[in-house]
Amino acid sequence: MSQEEALDILKMGHSVFLTGAAGTGKTFVLNKYIQYLKTHSISPIITASTGIASTHIGGQTIHSWSGIGILEKLDKYTLDKLEQNEKLYKKYENVKVLIIDEISMLHASRLDMINTLFKKFKKSDKPFAGIQIIFCGDFFQLPPVVKNYSNKNTENIENDSDKEFAYNSNAWKELNPVICYLSRNYRQEDEKLLKILGDIRFERNESEILKELEVKTKSYKQEKDILKLYTHNIDVDAINEDQYKELGEVKEYTYEMTSSGKKHIVENLKNNCLAGDIINLKIGTKVIFVKNDQNKAYQNGTLGEVIDFANNDMPIVETFDKKKILVKEESWQQTNDDGKVLGEISQIPLRYAWAITIHKSQGMTLDAAEIDLGRAFGSGMGYVALSRVKEFKNINLVSIGKHALRINSGVLKQDKIFQEKSERASLAIKKYFDDREMKAKLKKKQEDFITYCGGSLAEVEIQEENFFEEAKPKIKTTLVTLELVKQEILPKYIAEKRNLTLGTIVGHIEELFEAREIKESDIEYIFKDIEKHYSGGDMKIIKKILMSDRGLKAKHDELNKKHKIEIDFSTLKLLRLKI
Repeated sequence: MSQEEALDILKMGHSVFLTGAAGTGKTFVLNKYIQYLKTHSISPIITASTGIASTHIGGQTIHSWSGIGILEKLDKYTLDKLEQNEKLYKKYENVKVLIIDEISMLHASRLDMINTLFKKFKKSDKPFAGIQIIFCGDFFQLPPVVKNYSNKNTENIENDSDKEFAYNSNAWKELNPVICYLSRNYRQEDEKLLKILGDIRFERNESEILKELEVKTKSYKQEKDILKLYTHNIDVDAINEDQYKELGEVKEYTYEMTSSGKKHIVENLKNNCLAGDIINLKIGTKVIFVKNDQNKAYQNGTLGEVIDFANNDMPIVETFDKKKILVKEESWQQTNDDGKVLGEISQIPLRYAWAITIHKSQGMTLDAAEIDLGRAFGSGMGYVALSRVKEFKNINLVSIGKHALRINSGVLKQDKIFQEKSERASLAIKKYFDDREMKAKLKKKQEDFITYCGGSLAEVEIQEENFFEEAKPKIKTTLVTLELVKQEILPKYIAEKRNLTLGTIVGHIEELFEAREIKESDIEYIFKDIEKHYSGGDMKIIKKILMSDRGLKAKHDELNKKHKIEIDFSTLKLLRLKI
């Protein structure tokens, strides 16, 4: 499937599994879709299965967002407790599009738990309560972490079961997402490497690949100037420390991480950020950038060497392609659904780059690498390591172990099903381009989804964004609402004026209130207008029920059914700002 076809399917509002081999542009398609949603005043929730991946996107893990945290299961007591969490209830109430990146590393049981919470909070029997879910990732890459699995003994690798993978969850089967399997590779242009990766991926010509890679090991020569990918942390740490010491007694510069926000959030950011608390640098230090630059001077995975220090003591790095970069401090943040920063750390985006683990290399694109697969354990490790590099000639292979090319047999079987489903989806979307009438139908379906999400058909100008960057919109849609609130225009008229739903405008007011952009007195005119429609006795009942420790749906039902007070969710949401 092409990137354009996948994008059109996403715009129709279908839940999708966006997949493909490394380098086929999964992130590019997500970037485009996220930008599309934001230009139509829709804010998708962007999460990832791991902390490292979530710091790349400036968001949070799906575990944190969903409320499951470290829970292993959801019993009745836990479910009841979570349901009483008003903030969590609001999350589920407002979400229209949820993205989960690196889906291969999310355990099937966790996905089932998230599905259960959606149904519980939104009082729905539909999978994930009917919202658009977008899974992104590649099951040929690193699998979920299983508690009883240990890599201390590399001979004791995990069994060939694929039951822990997300696609085997009940939630996945219920959802039955459209499969968008991207086919064109944009990362590697080396046909030899592409063939090797394809053969590993589909377990073809294994003896030939091993022979080819063993030839590589025989031509191995130790080089100091390229990044080393190893399977175990102990090897990586030893190499980096030894190499740094070899730089000798030259002037050293020290950079210490700063932080702000809630302690546990800051600790989580630190644990999952590839930049260290303290980094010492000298001229000659090999480094790797661990963040994407908004100005595109470097990306997560760009390699270089410290060649000098500026007057402000910041390092100057020369990259693999001889580009000189003055490095500046960067920040990693965790935000809530409204964009409010809950925790932030700041550090120069560098890490020693004589060596890193293969696990930490996932998601990177490298110009060259020294790779040791002699003690590879677990499925997908060899594939991940080799697919990081653009060209076969730039892979310096130390050794190759008997498990290095192992691919989970269950993943292989499932991948064939994914490809078949993707081909059917591709044929289906192509029908919409047959004539003018079908194109009009496609556009109408896409516009209907925007309306369903409470978005605006009129586009809002936003800054060009990247999925792995924290660029901000030029015009934030809530600030447009703020200006109209200052003019004391009622929410229903703001909605008409902006061609948005009332629910969207009320959501903006809630966000502005929580961010302290407005206070109770600023929206007193709204409260007075509401109170005109209810008797004093009714208002007392409404306020009493709003103060109870229950979800908004339960409060709404009690008022409308038990007390026969006709009141909608938007009105309740506004009134609870006064409670």
